Amino acid sequence: DLVSDIKNRSNQDSHPDHLASFLERWELLEMEYESNPRVLCRIAKIVVQNDELKTHLRHGIEMKSGWLRDAAGIFFRLHSMSAAGSLNISDDEKSLLKEAYETIITKIVPNMEVSGHHYGALYSQAAVPCISAMRSGVGKAEMNEIVKSVGNLIIKLYEKHRRFHLDLGIAIPERMIESYVKVLTEEVWGGEINDPIFLAFYN
Repeated sequence: DLVSDIKNRSNQDSHPDHLASFLERWELLEMEYESNPRVLCRIAKIVVQNDELKTHLRHGIEMKSGWLRDAAGIFFRLHSMSAAGSLNISDDEKSLLKEAYETIITKIVPNMEVSGHHYGALYSQAAVPCISAMRSGVGKAEMNEIVKSVGNLIIKLYEKHRRFHLDLGIAIPERMIESYVKVLTEEVWGGEINDPIFLAFYN
């Protein structure tokens, strides 16, 4: 199942795409139940309350493990649903999801080796669940804020490193889903002039 796969693959020297693929599976779930968000929330609650996942997630947070970055989309989505009050989970579980999200964007990504592909992939990891939230309406506002935080972080890192990493301007958008970026430009950022991702990489 999804939880076992996350645990097993993150314990191995997995290619980042293997962990990122879990988000594709979650996106299919969201598409299946977008008209019945209560079922979707029940599934998310089962995932969050899995004791093995919670133990593994705490360890990943403590170690600032790279697998959290590569599986970020799942935790972005679960955190958005939790923050919206849609999951009926404990305060400790809510705090765990929030800590996972904050660890990814404040500790892991800013301190990792400079990588345009990883930066671009992170935006896609936020974009995919944001599109899903637009369809179901669950955690939509919360996912919009996550997209903005991730987008602003990527721009900050791009501006910091591009002088000595000249390929960043090409590598970052290579790992973004352009059709999703365009939707986010309008629905999240409020137009091209307000979207730093569009202005930096698609203008």
